[in-house]
Amino acid sequence: FPWKKENYVDKEGVEAGRHGYFPHFLEAYHYLKTYANNFNINDSIVLNTRVVNIERSGNDWIVHTEDKKKTTNKVTFNGLVMCQGRYHKGVNPLINNDNGSLNRFSGD
Repeated sequence: FPWKKENYVDKEGVEAGRHGYFPHFLEAYHYLKTYANNFNINDSIVLNTRVVNIERSGNDWIVHTEDKKKTTNKVTFNGLVMCQGRYHKGVNPLINNDNGSLNRFSGD
């Protein structure tokens, strides 16, 4: 599903002529909305939910979440992508580099 900036520059709120290295947040918003509609995955998207823990179980990932009402949930996935906002200060309590293991991590 290719990113084509010309598909998003005329959307409401997107600044005309503003294209740098990163898309404007409204361009990204319209792209993600179009992507979700194209692949019919809107029912799988969960918003306003905080990930409180991620653990590995064999080849799967178990994701523990909490919503605004403090309701917790646990879901197992076969893949995981971690993303955060451009101005968000990330916190990853799962990484411990006390033994220098991050320096040897190859990405696998």
